[in-house]
Amino acid sequence: MPRHKLKKEIALIKASDSVDMTKNISETYDLEKVCDGNINVHTVEGTHNTFILEKGAKDVSNFLSDISSH
Repeated sequence: MPRHKLKKEIALIKASDSVDMTKNISETYDLEKVCDGNINVHTVEGTHNTFILEKGAKDVSNFLSDISSH
């Protein structure tokens, strides 16, 4: 455990088809253990290798545009 936690809002973009390792960690990949801020999870259809391609790329781009405009 870290001595201090990040006191910022976090945006997590992740693939809908997660790998087996996610069975042992939380929906937020355990970011709550190192962050005191709000964790916004955005799930994009695909695997870790494909979610930034085609429709997923547009979805990720739109999400990043939305959060950067705030």
